[in-house]
Amino acid sequence: ALLLLNLLAPAAHAWKITTHVYFADLVLADALDNGKVTIHRVDYNSGAILGEIGQYAVDPDILAVLQSNAAQYRAGTIGPDAYPDILTGQMVIHPDGSQTNIDHGSDAWLRYLWDQAESDAYRNDPAVKAFVVGFLTHAAGDIYAHTFVNNFTGEPFTYDPIENAVKHVLLEDYIDKRLPQDALDADFFAPEKLNINGIDRNFIYPTMVDARPGTVLDAQLLKEDSNSTIASIPRIFSTIRADLQQDIEESDCDWWDAICKAEREYKRAWRNDIDDGLRVWPQTSHQIIVKLVFNEDRQAKVGEAVDIGKEYAIDHLISMAGVPDIIPILIDIISIIDEVIPELIQKLIREYVDELIDKLLVEAIGMTKEQLREFITSPEHWFDVAMDSGAGEDVTLERFNREYLRINDTGYNNPAESFDYHLVPAAYNTVTMSKLTLLSQAEVNRLLDDLGSTVRLEQPNIMLGFAPTL
Repeated sequence: ALLLLNLLAPAAHAWKITTHVYFADLVLADALDNGKVTIHRVDYNSGAILGEIGQYAVDPDILAVLQSNAAQYRAGTIGPDAYPDILTGQMVIHPDGSQTNIDHGSDAWLRYLWDQAESDAYRNDPAVKAFVVGFLTHAAGDIYAHTFVNNFTGEPFTYDPIENAVKHVLLEDYIDKRLPQDALDADFFAPEKLNINGIDRNFIYPTMVDARPGTVLDAQLLKEDSNSTIASIPRIFSTIRADLQQDIEESDCDWWDAICKAEREYKRAWRNDIDDGLRVWPQTSHQIIVKLVFNEDRQAKVGEAVDIGKEYAIDHLISMAGVPDIIPILIDIISIIDEVIPELIQKLIREYVDELIDKLLVEAIGMTKEQLREFITSPEHWFDVAMDSGAGEDVTLERFNREYLRINDTGYNNPAESFDYHLVPAAYNTVTMSKLTLLSQAEVNRLLDDLGSTVRLEQPNIMLGFAPTL
C-alpha cells in the first residue's frame, strides 16, 4: 500500500493526471497541425477572450520531438505525480524549498531536468527531450490548478488536518469526471500513446533515482539530511548503496580470511540488488499510476496496483534490504544489516515490503487505498459534505457547477455534461501556459513585443526561474 500512496500523492493536490493529459492533448493538437500555437488576448477582469494575438512557431527542436515522441511527452505531463514516484514527487519535488531544504525548491528540479535534456549525454535523444518538455508542461498546469483548488481548501495540500486532503482529492476527482467523455476513449489511454519506453532506465533512473555521492541529485535535490526524503525509496536505497560501496572499497581482506571475503562478496551482491531494484523503480511507479488513475475504465484498479507492488517487493525490495537470494553461511547477515541500515529505516523498509501501496498512500496523502478508491469513484457523493464547511471558500456542488465549471447540471444528474475549458480560467490558463512552454525564448519575446511589453524572457524556457513550488 505504501507504493500506491507514493504514486498517488501529487495527483491529490492539483489537476488529476487524466486532466493534465487531456489539456496536453489540446496543446499537442494545436502545435502539430501547422507547427504553431495560437495565443489569444484575454480580459483579466472579466475573463473574456477578446481575440487572437497571433500564431507563434513551436521551437523546431521541440516540434520534432513532439512529432516523433508524443507518448513520452504525454507521460512527462504526469510529472512528479509519478516520476520518480508519487511520494518523492509529493514530498521533494512539489514543495517549496523551505520545506525540502532545496535551494529554489521546485524550480531547481525543473532547471536540472531541462539542463540534463540539453547536455551532451541526452541532447540527441528525442524521447528525453519530449519527456522533459512534458514535465515542464505539468508544472505549467500546477501553478494554476493549485491556486484554483487552494481557494476551496484554504491552503496547499496537507493531510494534517485530514479534511484538507479530503477536499483536495474530492475536488480534483470531481473536475476530472467533468472532462469531455468523448475525448477519453480507448485511444486516449492506449499504452502506446503514453509511456516511458526508452527513458525509464536510461534517463529517469540515472537523473531522478540514482543519487550517488558527488551527483547533483545527491548533493542538491534528493538530500540525505532532509525530512522530506525520509520515506523516499530512491533516497533510502541510494544512501544504503553509498555505504555499501564505501565498505567494499575500504575492505582489505587477507588472502586466507574467508569470512572477510564472504562479507565483501555479500555486500557486492547487495549493492547490485539495489542497483537492479532502483533501475526498474520508475517503470514500476508508472505501471501503478496507470492502474490507479489512468485507465479506460476510469476506475482505481487497486487490486492490480497492489499486485504490481507485491511483485516489486518480492522481486526487489527484500533483496534491496539485504536479504540475498543465497545467504552465505559463513557470515552473520543480521549484524551486517544492522550495521548498514538504522533501525528506523529498517522498520520503514519492512512496512514497504508488507504493504507497499498503503504505505505510499498514507505517507503522501494520508489515506488508505480503500478511502482513495471511494473518493476517486464517487466524489460527487461526498462533495457537499466535505466542501461546504471548513477552511477555504464553502461551496456546494450546485454552485460549483454553475459558477466555476459553467455547466447547467445542478448536481450529478447528467454525468455526460462536461465543462468547456475556455470558460474555466484555471483550465484556460493551463492550456495557454502549456503552449508557451513549447516556444523558444525568442518566440516568447516576439509575443511580448506583440503585446506592447518591454519585459523580456531571460530564461531558455518560460517555465524556468520563477516557480519555487508546484
